[in-house]
Amino acid sequence: MTALDRSLAVIEFTPGGEILHANENFLKVIGYSLNEIKGKRHRMFIDPEQAASTDYQGFWKRLAKGEFYAGEFLRIGKGHRQVWLEATYNPVIDPSGHVVRIIKLAADVTERKLRAADAQGQIAAISQSQAVIHFDMDGTILEANENFLSAMGYRLEEIQGRHHSMFVAPEEEVWIQATYTPILDASGKPFKVVKFATDVTEAVRLRMQRQAIQTEIAAELDRITTQLEQATHEASSASSAASQTAGNVQSVAAASEELAASVEEIRRQVYDSTELAQTAARESVRTNDIVTGLANAAQKIGDVVALI
Repeated sequence: MTALDRSLAVIEFTPGGEILHANENFLKVIGYSLNEIKGKRHRMFIDPEQAASTDYQGFWKRLAKGEFYAGEFLRIGKGHRQVWLEATYNPVIDPSGHVVRIIKLAADVTERKLRAADAQGQIAAISQSQAVIHFDMDGTILEANENFLSAMGYRLEEIQGRHHSMFVAPEEEVWIQATYTPILDASGKPFKVVKFATDVTEAVRLRMQRQAIQTEIAAELDRITTQLEQATHEASSASSAASQTAGNVQSVAAASEELAASVEEIRRQVYDSTELAQTAARESVRTNDIVTGLANAAQKIGDVVALI
């Protein structure tokens, strides 16, 4: 008993639940001094609602009859602090077979329970938001949550006990983003695998649709680019032709200017020729008059000579 007193939290009760004694380990765990608890009843360490329950009353009746209890128990320490104890309630029986006291041997497992509760809370949160399935080490399905069953379209009884390979068949395409996590036992060896998954089928389909649309757009852009390059080439050719035409027009314009100058020169020469012709005509008339005069004069001279 001395060894247990050093390593465990120990408290003694009467068969009716009155506190007789507690060691230093128990007092340290619960936060009270011995004077604060001695003579009071066990119910001071539990919730008032639980203390009033028939289960709690039956618990002490069974202890008083010599029944043994073991388990993890939530107790309330000083300042309403919650304490978890892994404990055994051990009835001590006298030679006449009567229970004379109850010895409780306990270990403080509060930290372990809080860590376990935190882990369970995280697992519950993951299970609510993700698809979860458990396998043994050879791939046999142990259990799966509702999210997984809904994503895959099965009931639990349809997959439990079957192999993971059943999900590889191409009957229906389902995309999941997942991690396969080995769970280790106390010795560090894996004993099962838990798969946490998120159904990303719709996201993958949308991504594939976007990729198809992007491919179509890229092809259309290539076609438009080719057409633009062709149009640019044709525009360049048209520009060259236009430049050549402009040169031809300039040549024609220059030739037209030269032709106009030639026409003007011809017109001037024609005008001058006309003036000369008119002058010559006038001189011809004068010459004719002179000749006529000379002819008349010659006739007169001939008449005179004939008279002589």
